[in-house]
Parts: sequence; C-alpha cells; structure tokens
Amino acid sequence: MFNVDSIEIPWRKWGDNLYKAPVTPSYEADMFDGLYPNYKGCPLYLPNVSFAGQTYKDLSFESAFMPKAKLMRAEMIHCLFRYTTMFKSDMSYGSFEHSSFYGANLAGCDLQGCDLSNTNLRKANLFHAKMDKDTNLEGAKLPNFQVIPEVGEFTGYKKVQDEVVTLRIPADALRTCCLTSRKCRVEYAIVESISNNKRRVITRTRGANKAYVVGRTVRADSFNGDIRLECTNGLHLFPTYQEAEDFTITRRG
Repeated sequence: MFNVDSIEIPWRKWGDNLYKAPVTPSYEADMFDGLYPNYKGCPLYLPNVSFAGQTYKDLSFESAFMPKAKLMRAEMIHCLFRYTTMFKSDMSYGSFEHSSFYGANLAGCDLQGCDLSNTNLRKANLFHAKMDKDTNLEGAKLPNFQVIPEVGEFTGYKKVQDEVVTLRIPADALRTCCLTSRKCRVEYAIVESISNNKRRVITRTRGANKAYVVGRTVRADSFNGDIRLECTNGLHLFPTYQEAEDFTITRRG
C-alpha cells in the first residue's frame, strides 16, 4: 500500500512553491513575507487561508498553522498535513486521497462529502468534526476511537431528562463508537439503575418516547453502526458516568 509518509515531497521549506501557487486575493504571495516566525516558529502561518476549488499534488503543509482554512472542493492529492493545525477548516467535498493527516488537529472541521480514501488519520484529532454518509474513508488508517469494549458485556451511562441511567450492555448487543465524539450507540441494554434512587421508571420525551424501567430491557427502534455519524439510530450512551451527567449541561450551554 502506498505510504505518503515515505515519499520525498519537494515543498519541505515554507514558501518554496507557495509564491508560485494561485491563492485568493486576500492571501497574495507577498503577504507571506515575515510570517514564518509568527506562531512559535511553525513552517507556515496560514489562518483563514483559502485553497477552495484549487488543485495541488505532492505538497507539504507539515506542522503548519492553518485553522479555519477554506478547502472546500479542493483537490490536494498525496499532500502532507502531518501535525498540521486545521481546526474548524471547511474541507467539504474536497479530495485528499493518499494524503497524511497523522497527528493533525481536525477538530470541528467540516468533512461532509470529503474524500479521505487511503489517507493516514492516525493520532488525528477529529473531535466534533462533521462527517456524513458521503465522507469516504475507504482504505484510511483511522485513529484509535474505540472507547467501549468491542466484545463482551460492559456498563454505559445515559442522560434521560435530568437523571443518569446506568445501562448494562449484554455481550451479544451490537455496539459502535463514533469517530468524532465519545458518544456511543448500542442495539439494546438492560436498565440497572436510575441516579434518583426513588425512581424506577423514567421516560425519554425528546424524539421517540421510550421508557427506561429498572430491571427491564430497552431496545433501539433500529441500529446504525456507521462510525462517521454521531446522531443516528441506536441507544446513545457514554462510557463514563460523568460524561452522561454533564451532557445536558453542555447542550444547554
């Protein structure tokens, strides 16, 4: 399999090819002069830069600082984004085949419709990145995103109204984690307890009504194991009690 990390990429030093590259008017080539030392000596300092709709191959953005970059519908093939800071960038419907994002900060990026096939995403930060069913991850090397056991029985926690429900997930229940958050989904679970010990029944009223009764099994209407989707079919839960307890506070904030 092709390993982009092993190839020699000509653009190793900042600005080597950037002066010749067609960039948006807000980032004319002469604006890069003097930017080298602006962010702790990073090779490229490019906040809000736009390469939208443009085509490049075999370029290196290694360790660059380029948050909120506009890369929608760009074609950037065999490019190096290793350890690059790209949080909240718009990469929607772009093509990045065979590129390396090893250790890159992609938190909050828009990756909907993005072609990330055969990319290296190991150790990349994908927290709250936006993916959809058209995000192409075929052949990609993914970061370690599993926060619940892939096999066997385990315990999960879910916020229902203002209470935390403790759920026991049987060994044969389908389960999955999400690439972009710590929220997990399972096919079914058994209700172990409710944080308010005086209650044995609690009903989820947002969306489809579902009763959580201590000692009984609760099932999702259907289960979707797609790791790209955070909100889809399944019983949603967290791996720790604290995350479930904080969930409503986060949503209200």
